[in-house]
Amino acid sequence: MKDLTIQVIKGLRHKEYYRTVEIAHFYTQVVDGIGQGELVLSLRDRESEAQQIQRLKVTQNRTKAIYGKLESFLKRVYRTDKINLDVKTETETGQQLINSSLSKYGNNGETLLQYSEDLALFMNGKDPNALYWVKHERINNIDTFEPVVFNSDCALYYEKTKGALNNIVLIDHLDAQYLDGASMKYKNICIYYTFTAGVLDISVEIDADLATKSDFYKPYEVYEKTSSLKIGNKIFNTYSFELESENIPVTTIGYKKDRITDGNTFVSFWDDSTELFKQLINVGSQYDISLILHTFLQKIQLYTPCDYIDSSGAECRAGYMHPSNKLCTACNGTGKKVHTSAQDVIEIEYPDDDTVKILPKDLVSYVTMPFDIVQHQANEVYGYPSKITEAVYGIDLTHKPNAATTATANQNFYDTAYDMMFEFTKAPTHIFKFTVDIIAQVLNLNRYSSNLVYSNNFNLETEYDLFTLREAAVKAGATPETLEAIDKRILTKQNKNNAEYMAIFKAMRKFLPFSNLGADLKKNLVLSLPDKNRQKTLYLNFNEITNDILANRKDFVLLDYNAQKNIIESYIEEYKERALNDNTIVNIRDRVIEEEA
Repeated sequence: MKDLTIQVIKGLRHKEYYRTVEIAHFYTQVVDGIGQGELVLSLRDRESEAQQIQRLKVTQNRTKAIYGKLESFLKRVYRTDKINLDVKTETETGQQLINSSLSKYGNNGETLLQYSEDLALFMNGKDPNALYWVKHERINNIDTFEPVVFNSDCALYYEKTKGALNNIVLIDHLDAQYLDGASMKYKNICIYYTFTAGVLDISVEIDADLATKSDFYKPYEVYEKTSSLKIGNKIFNTYSFELESENIPVTTIGYKKDRITDGNTFVSFWDDSTELFKQLINVGSQYDISLILHTFLQKIQLYTPCDYIDSSGAECRAGYMHPSNKLCTACNGTGKKVHTSAQDVIEIEYPDDDTVKILPKDLVSYVTMPFDIVQHQANEVYGYPSKITEAVYGIDLTHKPNAATTATANQNFYDTAYDMMFEFTKAPTHIFKFTVDIIAQVLNLNRYSSNLVYSNNFNLETEYDLFTLREAAVKAGATPETLEAIDKRILTKQNKNNAEYMAIFKAMRKFLPFSNLGADLKKNLVLSLPDKNRQKTLYLNFNEITNDILANRKDFVLLDYNAQKNIIESYIEEYKERALNDNTIVNIRDRVIEEEA
C-alpha cells in the first residue's frame, strides 16, 4: 500500500475537498428538492421547535421545477447539428476497434457521445467536482471500457499539473451481506483506488465474517496481493495493476471555474443564481405559512360549559365524566358545548341582568384576515423564475422580445444566451475527447484523431423572429450565403418534428447547384443553359427529387458521397427524359434551402 493511500485513510484530503462537498450538498438540495429543511430552519432561529416542524410541513418545494426548466433549456445545445463529429484512425482494423468501443460505451448501451452529453449535463447540475474514470478491463482477451463516476465526497485526494490529474485517491463504498446463522447481516466495505504514474492500486477493506461467510471477495482472489496492512482497527489488502494508457484515465467533469478556489475547482452552470434560490426557499416558506394559517376565515364562537349526563347519572366536568374520570363523549374532552353542524341548536341561559342583551350574531362570528401581505408574498415568489433564468442565461427567458423588436435587438437578445450555452459545450467535448484518447492509447492506436465541435447557434428564435431577420438581411443587401443560412434555420424550425425529412434534406443540400449565386444571376444562368443540362434539371426539380428520395430511399443518409451522387444522377436522368418527352418547360421558382441548425 502506498504512503499516499495510508495518509488518505487516516484523513488527508485535497485542499478544496470540503468546499466541493459543501456546494454539491447545496446543489443537490436545489436540484432534487430534498433536505431543504435545514435551509429553511437556518433562517428561522427565533421559531420554537413546534413552529419549525409546522413550517416544514407546509413549505412547498419550488426549486426542483425551476431547475428542471433550466436543465431542459440547456438541452437545446444537444439538439443542434455538430459542426464536426468524427473519430478517425489510420487503419481499417483500428477504426473497427474504436468504433466498437464507442458505439455502446455507456452502462445503458449509450454511444460515447450520448453518454458524454448526459454526464456533462447531469453532473454540472448537481456535482461539477465529481471525477470520471475510463475503466479498462481485458476479459477473455477482449478489451472492454466502462465509465465510472465518483462524486466529490468520494474524490478524496488529487493533485493537478496543468489541468491534468495525478496522485489520485478515490473511495467507493460497497454494500455487502452474509448469512450469520438464521439472520442476514450487512456490511459497508471501503475500497480505495489510488492512481499514480502508470499504476493503479486497489486497497480493499477486509471483514473477517464477510470473508468466511460469503463470496464477496472472490473477484479479488484471481489477483496477486501486493500487501496487507492494518490501519487503525481495519485491515486492507492491496492489489497493484499496471495502467495500459499513457495518461491516468481519470479526469474532471466541470467546466465553470469556482472563483472562491481561484479556479482550482468548479461550480454548477446555474451557480450565479445560488443566492436567488436561497431567497426563494425562504420567501416561499413565508408565503406557504401565510397561505395556510392566515388566509382562512377565523371563527369566533360563544360556548357554554358541557353539561352532559349519561344514563348512569355521571356528569361531565371539564371534559371528563364524574366519578369515572373517562373522556366525555359529548364534548370529546373539551368541556365546551359548541355549534358543530347546521342541525345543532345551541341553547344558552339568558343572563339575569336585563341590561345585557345577546343577539344571534354574538353567538358565532367570523374575522377575515388582511390579504394584501399574502398577495405581496405571492407576487414575490412568482417573480423568482424570471430572476433565476436571467441570472443563469443573461436573459429572462420567460419574457421574449415582442413583435415590435428590431431584428438586430432580437438577435442580440438570443446571443446573450448563446454565449452561456456555447461555454457549456466545453464539458461534453472534454469528456468525449478524453475518453477517445484513453481508449486509443489502450488499443495502441498511434495515429488517430477525434473531433467534437458544437454550433454556437442553438435555434432559440421563433419563426417570426427568423422571418424578421431575413427581411432585414434582404433590405441590407446580404450575400446569398447569409440568406441561405437564415433560410436553413427557418426550414429547421418548420420541420423540427420531422427529423427524417431534415436528415435527407441536409444530405441533399450539398448537391444543390448554384447555391452561392444571387437570385438574378442564378435565374439568368439557369435560363441560358440547355434543357438537357443536368445541373439545370437538378435545380428545377430539386424539391421533387428530394421528396422522391425521402419516399423511396430511407437509407440515403447512411450512404457515402459517391453512392448518394449515383442515386441523384439516376433521378436527374429520369426527370430530364420526362421533360424532353413531354416538351415541357419547368418554371424557375423561389426556393428556401434549409438545413438543420
